[in-house]
Amino acid sequence: MLKMAKSPQLRQAMSRAVHQRVLDHFDWEVKVETMLGIYHEAINRYVAEGTQFSMR
Repeated sequence: MLKMAKSPQLRQAMSRAVHQRVLDHFDWEVKVETMLGIYHEAINRYVAEGTQFSMR
C-alpha cells in the first residue's frame, strides 16, 4: 500500500490493468458472447449424438 501511495505511475498502471480485467471478464457483451458459445456447443453436441429434442 505504501509503495502504491508513493508511486502515481504504479497506481495508474494498476488502475488500467483492473479496468481491462473488468472489461474482459464482466462486460455484458463478453458475457453474452460466452453464453452463446456455450449454447452453440451444447446444441452441436446434442445434434451430433442424434438425440431427439423434446420440450416437456
